[in-house]
Amino acid sequence: MSKLHYHIKGLMFYIRPYTFDIQCLEAVISDKLYEKENFEPKYGDTIIDLGSYIGDYALYARSKGARIIAFEPNKENFDLLIQNTTLNGMDIESYQIAVSDHIGEQTLYIKNSNAGESSLIYKQDKETTVHTVSLNAIFETYGVNTCSILRFDIQGAEFFIFDNFKYFQQVDRIVGKVHSPEHEEKITKLFKKEGFDISIKPCGSVNIVFAKKND
Repeated sequence: MSKLHYHIKGLMFYIRPYTFDIQCLEAVISDKLYEKENFEPKYGDTIIDLGSYIGDYALYARSKGARIIAFEPNKENFDLLIQNTTLNGMDIESYQIAVSDHIGEQTLYIKNSNAGESSLIYKQDKETTVHTVSLNAIFETYGVNTCSILRFDIQGAEFFIFDNFKYFQQVDRIVGKVHSPEHEEKITKLFKKEGFDISIKPCGSVNIVFAKKND
């Protein structure tokens, strides 16, 4: 796999030529796609990052002093996440695992033209088997007592990962992409029921959901 260096906002990344890597870095780090008032990562935060890709959000948030627990199932993306973490001299708790509604194994579908669109839901050009973990298990086995920000970009799996989630009261803020109106309706209804205020930011063909626990 050929790689290039890319510098952005004081961070360095290995990226793949002729991919969407640069666009993702610019959107997340320069344009602050997952930020708004009260959603800025800061020193002392514990952030769970679901769908970490090559480390764009994870390394940006770590540079602000947050503890990062990152999950990325796609091996090629995960390898770059590890390399980019080392390149920046940072430490991130990184796991090559998909977040699903159960612990076990599941098929991951991978798009040849865009590794960022690997999905447990949407069939793509090729497939592989990956290990899975549930959100409940993350809180129970990965040393998470409270979560400042739970971020997700998991290509449709957001539809079911929150089913039977028991630890909403230990999460302050949730932000992530929803990939269909059906997903958005289900998730926002659930978050409101669990005591979160909701706002929506358009992002091309998808939306970003921001959920902040009621004061």
